Amino acid sequence: MLSAGGGHSSYLLSKILFPYTMVSIVFFKSITIPFIVLAIIEIPFYGLVLGVANAKNKFLPFAVVILLAHILAVAACFLFIDESFV
Repeated sequence: MLSAGGGHSSYLLSKILFPYTMVSIVFFKSITIPFIVLAIIEIPFYGLVLGVANAKNKFLPFAVVILLAHILAVAACFLFIDESFV
């Protein structure tokens, strides 16, 4: 929120750190409450999944899948979000 400046600055960090929430803009033209909740739980969810994967000695495959999914979502943000969320 700080880098977005209340809508008067840049959403670059938001697009990189919370791409699933930001890509929702393509469909809803704004950031809706369910996607704000998703942004809040996204990083802890990654940690939970990786912690469980580590306990089962499958950390690397899970980390690669999460990383690739996150990179694809970031790419979608930069490809599909309109000019109002630059």
